[in-house]
Amino acid sequence: MERESFKTLKIGQREFLDTYKGKGACFIIISGYDIGKVFFINKPTMIIGREEGVDIYINDPHISRRHAQVVTNDQQITLIDLKSTNGTYVNDRSIGEHKLSDGDRIKIGDVIMKFIMKDDIDTAFHEELYNLASQDGLTNIYNRMYLLKALDNLKSKKPFSLIMFDIDDFKKINDIYGHSAGDFVLREIAKIVKGLIRQDDVLARFGGEEFILLIMLNKDSAYKIAERIRKTIEDYEFVFGNEKIKCTISAGVFCIENFGMSTFQWIEAVDKLLYEAKRQGKNRVCC
Repeated sequence: MERESFKTLKIGQREFLDTYKGKGACFIIISGYDIGKVFFINKPTMIIGREEGVDIYINDPHISRRHAQVVTNDQQITLIDLKSTNGTYVNDRSIGEHKLSDGDRIKIGDVIMKFIMKDDIDTAFHEELYNLASQDGLTNIYNRMYLLKALDNLKSKKPFSLIMFDIDDFKKINDIYGHSAGDFVLREIAKIVKGLIRQDDVLARFGGEEFILLIMLNKDSAYKIAERIRKTIEDYEFVFGNEKIKCTISAGVFCIENFGMSTFQWIEAVDKLLYEAKRQGKNRVCC
């Protein structure tokens, strides 16, 4: 994709052109409606919303018609909430006005955008496209497609394990604290688990509040890891704004020793164990 030319700007905006010529800045949608879409910041003032004619139009019912404003001034890009119904968040914090930095994550409605401001925006853009193909935009861990490919491409015939877990009563968290709080919990859980596993283990968001961990361990060792993850999350206090949220997970652990089974059968087997953990009362691991 070619960078939009600054020659399209009006002469009266010369100061803006001189400041940002060759530098580039954009938003790229990494989660939610129209994932992968790019919005270049090419005016001193731009409106984000779902009203016809706004500069950055996003058709999401949870976004206000005129939700937020992007203002460029003195080599700084500022995001301003326009008293939107559901608020504007930058890096999980509700904002009224915020000076953006490269890599900031902006959440409006159910959409998450990443702010990119680099000298070589084309390179940054292509890097982001690669991430979109392999990573979950919300939690910044691997996505379902990457996990399935990793399973299909396994070269080793040594036993390994799948740990599938999801958040107990996640709908209640969304209903009581709001979807932004639910998204925060998902991101925090991803961070917690990444801190408990090795760098070469594959952690993926499989869908919704469901995660799968591909780990090169036998059944007993994988069970210990799953139990450690479960206990750590049970003891963790999630703080979102002024709210303190407690949550638990249920997990299934399945050790793969039969390489005649298909990837689908492996997933189905660990999913049944997760369901059994739910049936037995939740907040537990079934192996």
